[in-house]
Amino acid sequence: MKKMRRIVPLVLCMAVLIPACGRTEEPATAVTEPVEVVLDSQQVVTGEQGEKTETSGEETGEAAAVEEGATDTTDTAGSAEQTADTPTTEETTGDTSAPVEYETGDGVMGSFLLSSDRNLIDTTNEYGVFYRVVYKASIEGDELIACGSMDYRNSKDQDPITISSDLTHIFKVDENTVYQKQGEAELEKLSKEDFADLLESRKDSGMYFEVEISDGVVTTALLSL
Repeated sequence: MKKMRRIVPLVLCMAVLIPACGRTEEPATAVTEPVEVVLDSQQVVTGEQGEKTETSGEETGEAAAVEEGATDTTDTAGSAEQTADTPTTEETTGDTSAPVEYETGDGVMGSFLLSSDRNLIDTTNEYGVFYRVVYKASIEGDELIACGSMDYRNSKDQDPITISSDLTHIFKVDENTVYQKQGEAELEKLSKEDFADLLESRKDSGMYFEVEISDGVVTTALLSL
C-alpha cells in the first residue's frame, strides 16, 4: 500500500506537469498570432498610404492642370495686350488722312502735282520758301479734292500770302465751273471728266494746279505746265 501511495503522487505530479507544459506552449502560439496580425495591419496601412499617394498624384495632376489653365489665361491676356499695343497699318506706313478744310473763301489757291513728295510739306527750299505739294487730287461729285499744301492769294497776279500745312482741301464745284489746261499752245478747255483724268494721270508730273473761288464755288480750275 505504501508503494501505491508513492506512485499515485508521482502520477498526480505528472498529470499536473503535463497541462502546465501545454500552458507554456499556448502563450507562444498566442504571441505568434498577434505578430501575424500586426504584420497584416501594417500591410493594410501601407496599402492605404499607397492609395492616398495615388490620390495625391491625381490631385497634383489636377492642380497642375489648373496652373496650366492659369498660364494659358495669362498668355491670352498678354496676347490681347500685345495685340492692343501693336501699331496699325496707318501708323506703320504713315498713310494717314490729313485734316479736312472746306475752302469757301474768295481768292486763288495753287500748288504742284507731286504725289511722291509728300515728305517735303512743311520744309523749305534753298531760298527758305516752303514747298507746295499736292500728292493726291480728284473730283468726286460736286467736290474737287486736293490733299497737301497750297498757297493762298487774293488774286492771280499776287504773290502767295500764306502756304498751308498738310490738309485735305475740299472745294465746291458746280455746272458753271470751267476746267482748263495750259500747255505750250493756247489755253484748252476740258470737260469735268477729262480734267479729273488728267489729275490722276499727271499726279506726279509737277504740273501747276490752281483754283479760283468766288462766292464759295470754284469758278475756274487750271492745270498748267
